Amino acid sequence: MRIKNFKASLLLFVLLNAVAASSIAADWKFVTRRHNYKLFVDMESILAKASDVRVWEKLVYSRPQNRQPYFPPNMTYNLEKKLYVYHCDKRTYHILEITTYNEQEGSSTIVSSFSFPEIPSLENNVLPDSILSDVFDFACHVKRIPAQR
Repeated sequence: MRIKNFKASLLLFVLLNAVAASSIAADWKFVTRRHNYKLFVDMESILAKASDVRVWEKLVYSRPQNRQPYFPPNMTYNLEKKLYVYHCDKRTYHILEITTYNEQEGSSTIVSSFSFPEIPSLENNVLPDSILSDVFDFACHVKRIPAQR
């Protein structure tokens, strides 16, 4: 009898764990395409606090990238995820994190990862007619989840 209860409890735990994991998975929505990449926004990550919007963005490159002097010459990546905070009222932004990946045949390797502090004097302006302008307009006008704090 106890073994049956244990099996049922274990099965319930596994099912609830799978549901919880799928509910926090990213929901990448295509926003725009530029010369050599596609840009997506994670709809699950969009959080709003006052006039600020925090969102993860993903750039998928059509060919490998290598940006000197940050990477050794043989290090390339084809996917980049960035965490932005857009200040919708001021049309400015901060980049909080950048992580680059080399994805090949279903496996993903982190090439680099950088984090930056959010300092008001380091706000950047959103340039008109730029990729950031496209994402800014999208993030600042989509229905958002209020931040929990």
